[in-house]
Amino acid sequence: MRYLFIGYSALALETIKTLLRRNHDVILLDKEQQRVETLQGDLDCRLFLGDGSNTEVLEELYDPQIETVFCLSDEEAFNILSSLNAQLQGFKHVITGLQDEASESLCLELGLHNLFLPLRTLGCHLAEFAEGGNSLDLQSLIKYDARLFSFIAQAEDEKPVFDISLPSKSRIICVYRDSVYLWPDASMALQMGDEVVMITHIRHLDTLRQRWGSNKREHQKIPTS
Repeated sequence: MRYLFIGYSALALETIKTLLRRNHDVILLDKEQQRVETLQGDLDCRLFLGDGSNTEVLEELYDPQIETVFCLSDEEAFNILSSLNAQLQGFKHVITGLQDEASESLCLELGLHNLFLPLRTLGCHLAEFAEGGNSLDLQSLIKYDARLFSFIAQAEDEKPVFDISLPSKSRIICVYRDSVYLWPDASMALQMGDEVVMITHIRHLDTLRQRWGSNKREHQKIPTS
């Protein structure tokens, strides 16, 4: 598979190295000329000099074979702008790296749907380990054709949870309301503002995004807690 990274960071570098070891095709776009020149001797991938938040730059790099765009630089604002640009250009999937949890709501409003907060993820793993767990989160258990999808309930979704029309092989598995975890059962009705998490087949993701995605300014995010 082919992947595009916009911006450099230690996290991006480690992810790139892992993908290269697994024989994937990787492209790195970075706006620092000296860094690009330095990495040319260290990474066996294609490197380009340019600003990923610039529309013309991504137009030139657009390739329908690119499976995912990673925006994992150390500059959060740049990650958000680059993610919006990549999404505008029509790339299949865009992952936005965040440092500040407060930025989640902004990204939701902007229609970004794959959010990754490395510090929170690491903190959760360490806390689970301290409590005697195995530090595996739910996302690591979702394999093969299964995917997680989440959306924010709107006024039209205020109905009994099992009355929500879903594609085949899809099921709502939990609801978050006012920072409280709720287990869906026959007596539960969704309320506007609920965060709803479901498991579904990969082929249904586009349909679900059209229904609850960026057109309604909602999101699908990588579970990190």
